[in-house]
Amino acid sequence: MLRPVPPLPRKEPKAASPNGAGPAPPNTRNGSTRVPSKVEESGGRGLEIGAAVWVSDPSQVWTAGEVTQSTSSHVVVKLDSADSPEDDLEDLEVPHTGSKVRLLRRDTTIVDAAALQYDDLTNVPELHEAALLQAIADRFQRGRIYTLTGPVLLAVNPFRHMPGLYSPEMLRSFVSAEKLQPHIFSIANRAYQGILDHDESQTVLVSGESGAGKTETTKFVMHFLALTGAEAVVSEGEKPLSRVERQVLRSNPLLEAFGNAQTLRNHNSSRFGKYIELQFGFEEGLTGSKKRLVGTRIRTYLLETVRVIDHQPGERSFHIFYQALAASAHLPELDSMVTEHLGKIEGISCFKNLGNSRCSELLDDTGDFQATLAAMQTMGFHAHEIADVLRAVLAVLHVGNIEFAVPAKNSEASEVLPSAGEGASDDLKAPLDEASELLGLSGAQLSEVLCYRTMQAPGEQVIRMGNTTKQAGECRDALGRYLYHALFKHIVEKTNASIGFKPEATFCGVLDIFGFEFFKVNSFEQLCINFTNELLQQYFNNFIFENETILYQEEGVPWQDEDFPDNAGIVKLLQSSPSGIFPMLDEECFVIGGTSGSWHRKLIQTHQNHPSFGVVKLQNSTFIVKHFAGPVTYTVDGFLEKNRDRLSQDLVRCLAGSDWPFLRNCFKDSAENSVSRSPSIRGSPLSSSSPKVRAHRSTVSSEFRQQLQELMGQIRTTTPHFVRCIKPNGENRAFVDAAVPDPRPLFDRSSVAEQLSYQGVLEAIRVARAGYPVRYYHFDFLAAFRCIARKDVQLEMEASMRKFQEGVADGFLVESIRRLLESEPLRSACENAVAVGRTRVFLKQSAAGRLRVAQALARAAACTRLQARYRGNSARQRAAVRRRAVKALQAAWRGVALRRRLKEERRARAASLIAANFSTLVARRRLRCVRFVCTALQSLVRMRACRKEFARLRQATCRIQAWWRSWLRRRRMRELPKHLRNIQRCWRGAVGRRQAADFRLGLFRLKRALRRLLRLRWAALKHRKWRQGVMANYRRIRGASAEGQPLAKAELLQKLLQLEAEHALLERQAAILRQDHSDLKTSLVEAKSSSFLRVFGLV
Repeated sequence: MLRPVPPLPRKEPKAASPNGAGPAPPNTRNGSTRVPSKVEESGGRGLEIGAAVWVSDPSQVWTAGEVTQSTSSHVVVKLDSADSPEDDLEDLEVPHTGSKVRLLRRDTTIVDAAALQYDDLTNVPELHEAALLQAIADRFQRGRIYTLTGPVLLAVNPFRHMPGLYSPEMLRSFVSAEKLQPHIFSIANRAYQGILDHDESQTVLVSGESGAGKTETTKFVMHFLALTGAEAVVSEGEKPLSRVERQVLRSNPLLEAFGNAQTLRNHNSSRFGKYIELQFGFEEGLTGSKKRLVGTRIRTYLLETVRVIDHQPGERSFHIFYQALAASAHLPELDSMVTEHLGKIEGISCFKNLGNSRCSELLDDTGDFQATLAAMQTMGFHAHEIADVLRAVLAVLHVGNIEFAVPAKNSEASEVLPSAGEGASDDLKAPLDEASELLGLSGAQLSEVLCYRTMQAPGEQVIRMGNTTKQAGECRDALGRYLYHALFKHIVEKTNASIGFKPEATFCGVLDIFGFEFFKVNSFEQLCINFTNELLQQYFNNFIFENETILYQEEGVPWQDEDFPDNAGIVKLLQSSPSGIFPMLDEECFVIGGTSGSWHRKLIQTHQNHPSFGVVKLQNSTFIVKHFAGPVTYTVDGFLEKNRDRLSQDLVRCLAGSDWPFLRNCFKDSAENSVSRSPSIRGSPLSSSSPKVRAHRSTVSSEFRQQLQELMGQIRTTTPHFVRCIKPNGENRAFVDAAVPDPRPLFDRSSVAEQLSYQGVLEAIRVARAGYPVRYYHFDFLAAFRCIARKDVQLEMEASMRKFQEGVADGFLVESIRRLLESEPLRSACENAVAVGRTRVFLKQSAAGRLRVAQALARAAACTRLQARYRGNSARQRAAVRRRAVKALQAAWRGVALRRRLKEERRARAASLIAANFSTLVARRRLRCVRFVCTALQSLVRMRACRKEFARLRQATCRIQAWWRSWLRRRRMRELPKHLRNIQRCWRGAVGRRQAADFRLGLFRLKRALRRLLRLRWAALKHRKWRQGVMANYRRIRGASAEGQPLAKAELLQKLLQLEAEHALLERQAAILRQDHSDLKTSLVEAKSSSFLRVFGLV
């Protein structure tokens, strides 16, 4: 079952990636696709049936497959496995053009354990990104973390201890080893041997992303060079280490404490780049025939000082802050001020800049602090100098605690809040007082330079202006960054001064630099880092180009330099003056009123047609630079501010006037530089546009580019050695599941493919194989392709190969190869595409493809001939065996047949008699069968006639019955209405009579009620007359009582109450009668209505 692949859309994709961060580098998690290189097959064209291939896969990057069908329009690939439910189909149809799926040839000799035989992958005949990724994965699964690709060492971080890999015995085994082997000690030894043999300076360039093991790799290089020079590995400690060697080995903890921090990717991530020059020479007072370390110089680049102010959740600031706070209770008596301030601190929560961080379980801060103190003492730091360093660390923390508020009388100004931060002790001073005391300033001085700024107007007048709370906070943060940067610079300078440096000595430089970076939002720091990688990649390309040139010259092979890629266009876009991105950024920083938006518009106007520059149409504040590792989208917000990195002139003057000598020394040379870095202000002498003034102005990018130019200039004078550190997974885990027995190492193929791309490893392979990507040694070439030649030429080739194996010069091989290439089928295909060198055969991809097709056809034809010959021999052998068997069978069969014939003749005579009797028996049986059949047929005919008659009679009977039933129903229906009317009449009579009786009863009751009502009315009238008489008598008696004896009052009241009671009783009886009258009336109306309806049949 085929799974077709959709063709690529004709429309060009937009520059922006789905997450809004712009296009991602090649083979990244964002899903961008790199343009195939020359070694890749174009959509499967040129692949023969049976060819082993790699198929691009979204999850595994590359999946193994085999070509099962090839047509003029597409090829069908059978996949070895399916990794997801939607990929459960084994066959994949890939068109030759317009396909999203990429196909690369697969060399089956470097799969699984076979990859261990290739310590240097450049010895693989056909090397491309799929073969490289698979070889690294197979070697890593079997514990081989180091792999060579020519001059580049790939080091995969195992995230676990590798027993014996860095032991003294292993180190001794690499001393004076001639052959380059896949190990970091081998690279270090090669650099050391270059110093001894040629007296030339060397450089080991270590790069990789955070957590890939750059810092540890750098330590191993320095450890090897220090111990090898001291010959300690040779005699097991008989030769002592010199002071320089001890200091070099102890300098790493000191630099890590002040320059490393915990990030989300790495718990000990270097937040700066460094170039360490290890000088070798003969030191007086120490015996030994070898050169050893006599001096060291450390150069640092782009310290991430912004981490002092803020960092992401889950990360930490620089280690020294946490070490000092963790060990505050165990500090030696270095300085009363330092111990006094540390003793009052209750924890990390006391400091605002450390509020988002926490103690790490992976780090022992107290123990690391002891190692840092020991390293400082080894570097020659005295007690008061160590106290100054710790005092500066505390000052940086307390400066970060200073907070500002808006004054009540001036909303455009600011003032320092007097309260201490959260988590601090009650007896702790205010942050301003703590910081000013540590800095050797008064609180008023520090508050003045933070909350106010001065500006020189035309003439001699100085204007004092207030800073807003935002400006004051920026000034405070700039002070913290500058203090820590000055402290770090002092540590490096002190270390260099303590170890010592001899400018004329031969050295081996170790460069630990940032790798290519791209995030969701990329800013000024990423542009500087990626520019550094562009310069290193350009140098790397030139180095590979020179190596290839030397190889072609040694082999006597003609070549064309235009075949090799170059990133000079990108470098020119970034740094060429005056139209480069960095020069335009510097110019915008010195323009009055210059903004990131105006700089962005100038960039677009200048470089919109540049092939390495792009614009995201829907994002107005971004631009795209197409780096060697892939396009990256940069956001212009904050570019100008980060490039200026200004510290106010007032603040510099204030710090330069500190009572603390250490701070004065750190800032004694910074006043003029900070003034020149400060933005131009209208009316100030610094705002002059004269060339004289402009020459003194500098920015972060200009200083960084100058440092890079010096670095690259120095590296170009040395012999380089490249180490690329690879992080196998983003979880920093050693195994998929460490709980199971024999756990499998965790290897994320997608992540590793990304790193190989943006570290320039794939680009190095493309550069190295740009001219002739496919290469064979003479013997291997003849062993692989001699089957294409004619028979006589093949015999000559085999004779030449035997002579080569016997140790005879390979001139015979070269002659055989030329005869093979000049044969008729290959002459036109290999013209200008094959070059025969002194030891190798170089082929372009087209010629290699033609040779493989011809090889496949020759092998198919040979297989056909072998199969035909084998089948013929097998058939002849089987025929001879069958012939002998047939003769034996025939002889035996003839005897059996004769005996059988005689027996059959005897039986024939008896059989004739038996046949006659049997014929008679058969005839009789046949007669009986015929009679039975006739009788059965007659019965069937008669039965069929009877059935038809029965059916006819039954049908007639049914019709008669139906007519009779219908007649009975009609008669019944005719008599039914008369019966119904009689029933209705009787029923209505009964109902009427019943209603009449009810009506008469109601009339009777009504009459009775009327009579009672009349009687009551007459009684009421009678009672009223009686009452009136009583009242008249009462009035008359009352009138008489005036003359005669008065009646008793009690008797009168008694009679009155009696009369009122009788009156109330009569009233109640009257109300009852009225209610009965009303009910009878209602009943009578209902009775009349119901009788009327029933009489007329309406109910």
